[in-house]
Amino acid sequence: MLDHYGTDGETLAAQAEMFRLAEHDHGLTMATLARETGVPLDTLKSYNRSNIFARAKMPLPVFVKLLRVIPDDCTSIITGIAGKLVTSVEPDDGDLDALGREAAGFIHEKLDAEADGRVDHIEKARLRRRSQKIAAVAQRVARA
Repeated sequence: MLDHYGTDGETLAAQAEMFRLAEHDHGLTMATLARETGVPLDTLKSYNRSNIFARAKMPLPVFVKLLRVIPDDCTSIITGIAGKLVTSVEPDDGDLDALGREAAGFIHEKLDAEADGRVDHIEKARLRRRSQKIAAVAQRVARA
C-alpha cells in the first residue's frame, strides 16, 4: 500500500528545504522569488511555514514558475524524493572552473568527514548536498 502521508510529509519538508537553500546558496529571498515569478509573497510564504502542519502544498503551476528562477540543485530537492534530478536544457557557457571548484570542495569535505574513521549523518547530508551541486554544474558543462 502506498504511503501517502509519508510522501506528503516528505514533499512539504522538501519545499521548505528548497526555499532555504535557494536563499542560503543563491541569495534568492522570498521577496525576490515573488518578484521574479509573479507569485504573491504571502502565497510563497504559505509553502514555507515553519510548522509543517500549517504548510500549504505547492501546486504544480507554481512549482513550474519557480523552476524558471531557482537553480537546478535546489529544485532537485523536491524531485529527488522520486529519484529524479532537475536539469535545464538551455545552452550555457559551462563553467569548467566552477565544476572544478565544486569537485575539489566535495573531495575536501569527504576527506574531512572520513578523518575520524566514521562519516555521521550530518556529514553524509553535507556530502549529498555537495554532490547535488556538482551534478547541476556538470550538466551545464555537458551542455556547453
